[in-house]
Amino acid sequence: MKEKETEGITLHDFFHTLIKGWKVILVIFVLVSAVGSVYTFKIKKNTYYSLGSITVEYNGNRQDNTVDITSSLHYVTTVCELMKSEDVLKKVADNLKDEYKLNVEDLKKTISISSSTTSMLITFKATSYNGEKSQKIVRTLANEISKYSFDSTSDYDKLYCKISVRDNGFDYYKAGPNRALLLAGFMLGGLVLGCCVVLIIEYTSLKFRNKDELRQLDYPIIGTIFKLKKKTNLDNDDLIEPTLRNFEPYNRLLSNIQLANVDNPLKVIMFTSAIQSEFKTTTIANTAYAAANNSKKVVVIDLDVRKSRLHKVFGLPKNNGLVEYLNDEITFDEVIKHTAIGVDVITSGKNIDNPVVILESEKLKNLINKLKDIYDLVLIDTAPFMACNDSLEIAKLVEGCVFNVAINTSLKKDVIYATSQISQLTKVIGINCTNVPTTKSDGYYYYYGKEEKQK
Repeated sequence: MKEKETEGITLHDFFHTLIKGWKVILVIFVLVSAVGSVYTFKIKKNTYYSLGSITVEYNGNRQDNTVDITSSLHYVTTVCELMKSEDVLKKVADNLKDEYKLNVEDLKKTISISSSTTSMLITFKATSYNGEKSQKIVRTLANEISKYSFDSTSDYDKLYCKISVRDNGFDYYKAGPNRALLLAGFMLGGLVLGCCVVLIIEYTSLKFRNKDELRQLDYPIIGTIFKLKKKTNLDNDDLIEPTLRNFEPYNRLLSNIQLANVDNPLKVIMFTSAIQSEFKTTTIANTAYAAANNSKKVVVIDLDVRKSRLHKVFGLPKNNGLVEYLNDEITFDEVIKHTAIGVDVITSGKNIDNPVVILESEKLKNLINKLKDIYDLVLIDTAPFMACNDSLEIAKLVEGCVFNVAINTSLKKDVIYATSQISQLTKVIGINCTNVPTTKSDGYYYYYGKEEKQK
């Protein structure tokens, strides 16, 4: 591949990728939203909380009830730690064991305690799936901690710290969930996940995703066959009427083939690809049709002997073809089948066990040379490169090769390897890019010729 400076991913590329992958995004969005709906409305339980509060007052003189605020604030921290202690929490669990199965670890997860450095108030909250349960935990904890009011051991008559219950879990409240917000989170997550999946698939692909990537190869792009949103062929699934808009790319491909060597035009040309399903047979059939429509004398040979399909495209019988001719079962005039559209066709003929015998036949070479003298163009359909070595054998007999690459179909490494091998035996005229998604900027390809006939 050529070493060339490539532009980074632009904002346009980013949004174009997302638009192209909208179906994947939609599927992921729907799936995640559906899962979120089930979780939000069927699985996720309501949670409830109950509140409690106590005050801590240190009385330095029990007779006049004077509160020592500084010392009281010091004792607030001590009481908070006491409320979290295993000793207190175990007593709470024991008091509630007849109604609920609780242990110290459960209570640590259920109870939250808060206080301020400027206040003698301690607030605490119990959260649970059961409102009454959270309320009883708060009440039990408040009652239990209030028992820890104590006197100073140094001066029993004067020093006293009192814990008073202010709020004893009078009620419980719904804590959540906010189902609308939770569902919205799932929907947003589904949208983001869908976009991420599309971008990961697009930018980590081992296949050619667009024509820009194909330009990094050592060969020019001589053809662009767009992916049609609907079938517009009149007679079958492959041949296209020259009066239709989508026939113009084949005219352009033919022109670029003829311009590949102006001084000495190439006449014997093979069409191949890395793998199947890259529109190789469709391309060669319509290119031949374009040549005939431009008053060229053209013949097409089906040398994809292992999986021939060209006879179906032109609506011809498969037998009495190349195999029979090379076995001297029919004559030269009999092997050539004429069609109403002006394209002559040599079908593959009957099935044989070892197609390599045909490809290495001296008579095949002589046949191609004879056809070269008669026709303006001899186009040869071959098997995909990665399927077998047939295309390498045929490359020895031709003057040039058109290599089909379908977008998002063949692996980059396969295309690079195939073209490098073929180029050692014949000229790779260029890449015919097929199955290309259409955009508005590409629409001019379809505005040559007449409109489609109304059916």
